[in-house]
Amino acid sequence: MENKALYFPSSDFSILQYLCLPKHFICGIKINNKLVAFSTVFFKKGIYLIEDTVVAKKYWGNGMQIKMWLYILSSIPSGSILMCTIHPSNRYSLNNAIALGFRIIDKQIMYNNVERYILLHTKQ
Repeated sequence: MENKALYFPSSDFSILQYLCLPKHFICGIKINNKLVAFSTVFFKKGIYLIEDTVVAKKYWGNGMQIKMWLYILSSIPSGSILMCTIHPSNRYSLNNAIALGFRIIDKQIMYNNVERYILLHTKQ
């Protein structure tokens, strides 16, 4: 990404956890058999956390983030809490999250001393 503050990637170990641990998962979108977007979900202490969401730049603006997050919401039990963090300048992701029912609950310095909004969604 051009602006490195917008995205702080998971470690290789974290990626393995998404594949191996219960209630952790990765969803993605393929076009012509090529992965063009993915989102990772981590489950800890009763809360689901969207840790990574990446869409190849060529596919920005095609609603892929919303499609993946709708899939995530459909995959977790009713009453579950889903959280994510978003850099304040990432208006596209922030608008998508709010459109899906997330609300900003805090703003903190995280991930290599970069400011992030913390958002929460309670699945009905």
